Amino acid sequence: MMIDKKILDLINRKAKEQQEQEKRNPKQYKCKKCNDTGFKKVVDENGDIRYTNCDCKLREMALKSLEEQHIMDRAKRQLLNNFNVNNVEQQIALNKALEFSQDDKAKGILFLGKVGSGKTHLATACGVQKIIHFTPTIFVNWENMKSELIKYSYDSEEDRERLKSRYKKSAGLFIDDLFKTTPNAKDLSLAYEIINYRYENSLMTIVTSEKTLRQLFDLDSAIAGRLSELAGKYVCEFTNTTDYRMIKANVSK
Repeated sequence: MMIDKKILDLINRKAKEQQEQEKRNPKQYKCKKCNDTGFKKVVDENGDIRYTNCDCKLREMALKSLEEQHIMDRAKRQLLNNFNVNNVEQQIALNKALEFSQDDKAKGILFLGKVGSGKTHLATACGVQKIIHFTPTIFVNWENMKSELIKYSYDSEEDRERLKSRYKKSAGLFIDDLFKTTPNAKDLSLAYEIINYRYENSLMTIVTSEKTLRQLFDLDSAIAGRLSELAGKYVCEFTNTTDYRMIKANVSK
């Protein structure tokens, strides 16, 4: 069907006017990389074009993850730059945490040893940094994870396996207070299944525990060995640090 010349001229004139209007008053985008679409164009080595998530979208997803896990307030409080250093152990641990947070190839970090030494503070800060740098990370307390999985084992085996898979396959996982209470055979089996999967797939794993590395090996050498290999040089142990809560409460040793 032929388009009337007058209509075609009108369309062209309107298009030209719109282009001139945009030149005079260009739209202000928050992200100039993707013009607020959330996706950026990438050309691979073969010259093929594909689209991937823009950094702005990844950052938005990271903030949403912190909010959904109800750790936004904790993330604001427990930072690497406000960690109180009172001895050599804490300084070494802080240095390792800072390095780990900037190491894209790092697959794990362990904070082990005495209560009140700042393990959870440093681990939280590391986990938040990984989220900010686009590694989706689940934060979970070991005892809560166990209870949740036990609950689902009575309700639905399918739901239990789905939840377990979430912990096993997440790009990043932070387990706080591993083996807070003395583990039984089922606890060790669960921990091994999750940690072994992450070890075999080189998935980023952050762990805190009141146990030392030696004590973890005594409990289960397979679990301890895998955690140690994941962490590599990022193993932080506190054996001589005084509980900061005791210091705040002015309690003498």
